[in-house]
Amino acid sequence: MIEKKLLKSAFKWQVLNISLQAILQFTFIYISARVLPKEVHGAFAILNALIFVMTISSEGGVSSALIQRKTVNDKHVSIAFYITVLISTVLFIAIFFTAGFISDFYDQKIAVDEIRWASFVFVLMALGKVSESYLIKYFKYKELFISKNVSFLIGNIIGVYIFATLGFGIYALIYGFIITQSINTGIYYFFYRHSLKFDWGKKEFNELFYFGSSFTLLRVVNYLSSQVDKLLIGKFYSVTALSIYEKGQYISKMPAKYVGNTIDSLMFSAFSKIEDTVKKGNYFLLISAGILFSGLYFACLFFFNSDLIVSIILGDNWLDTVPYLQLLSISIPAILLARLGDVVVRSENKMFKSLPVKLAFLILIIASIYVFKDSELLFVTAVVVGCYWLHGAAMFVLSIILLKSNPLKFIKLYALILVLTLLLILKYSSIDLLGLSNIYKIIFNILTDLVLLLGVGLLFRKNPFVIKIKNAVLDLLKKKL
Repeated sequence: MIEKKLLKSAFKWQVLNISLQAILQFTFIYISARVLPKEVHGAFAILNALIFVMTISSEGGVSSALIQRKTVNDKHVSIAFYITVLISTVLFIAIFFTAGFISDFYDQKIAVDEIRWASFVFVLMALGKVSESYLIKYFKYKELFISKNVSFLIGNIIGVYIFATLGFGIYALIYGFIITQSINTGIYYFFYRHSLKFDWGKKEFNELFYFGSSFTLLRVVNYLSSQVDKLLIGKFYSVTALSIYEKGQYISKMPAKYVGNTIDSLMFSAFSKIEDTVKKGNYFLLISAGILFSGLYFACLFFFNSDLIVSIILGDNWLDTVPYLQLLSISIPAILLARLGDVVVRSENKMFKSLPVKLAFLILIIASIYVFKDSELLFVTAVVVGCYWLHGAAMFVLSIILLKSNPLKFIKLYALILVLTLLLILKYSSIDLLGLSNIYKIIFNILTDLVLLLGVGLLFRKNPFVIKIKNAVLDLLKKKL
């Protein structure tokens, strides 16, 4: 059994890692938005979406299987390494020779050489995947913290800035990506230097392949559904239009990403340890209420302050992103609910139960964008937001079914969340009437949010539902640690 001290250390480093990554991501988008033109960001959004989906496919799931297995021998490690490298190399070769067709599909919005250089990342990621899996499996979060953040700082921030100022255009982002992954892979291997000797075992191969193949299918569908909008918008609209959409989506997903990472870090292992289904179902409903409110808070914050947020993060040159950010921010609660649903499905080991939902979500987005491809992009964005809400609602219902929960037991709690959300909307919509400058608007928002949260805390500190949420979180933290 893993010692409590080790788990506490891992959790501490994971929180630090998520916090620093948020700061570095903010720095990256702040710099890149100012040193590179919109058309470069739009073209790279297509490349990044392709890389993202292909990378998930290239892993083959076997590295994730290493994490899941209780016992791992040298043959497991060797097979996982060479399968991952083999799949990645095959994908790299396939993309290399089909780059011309991909470029033609996008009407030369992305060049052949750009596609080929970007696809090289598949191989670099594959080389470090087994070492990364080892670090995750044995809670080496300090080492993960070092590798991820050092590589991102050097490649995606310093590297991109230097290449961009030297006039490399889109290659500034491509080379920065390659440098980041090269350093990341090198540090991973430094911390876990597994043998490179090929060691085959049929039994070990079957054990990894069974889990890996099914897990990869689910991940590909899941990640494709999160990237397919950019792949299709890049086809039907200009790269400048895509860059505006992509930046609005990037900012809107920041709270969903980091709150979601916290959900994964805390909830998955804790939920996996709870055997009482009724208790787990109640915990889910209570935690989902808190997650829903946090999502609604960020949605209000981003919707009513979108011009200020865009101006700070991207600069005044990107103010045409504002209406897209406003629309996309409405999807934040739905994305968080879907993320929580994913945790429930995995903790119950019912991943294939979510496959119909994921496939329906993917097909719905593809069909929606294709049907409305001749419409204004802002309208298409609204349709995409609707798809996210359908997906979030479907995952929430699936979680209720799996855990046999009764949401009517907590109807008053959800009503309370609705009231609080209406108060937030009233507060944010009234700020513009004061005619405050940006800096005073920020200060006013921070102070009023603190007062509102403090007032709610004092008013409802003895509310049975609030007490239940607090106790549920504390109980889950105890199980995590």
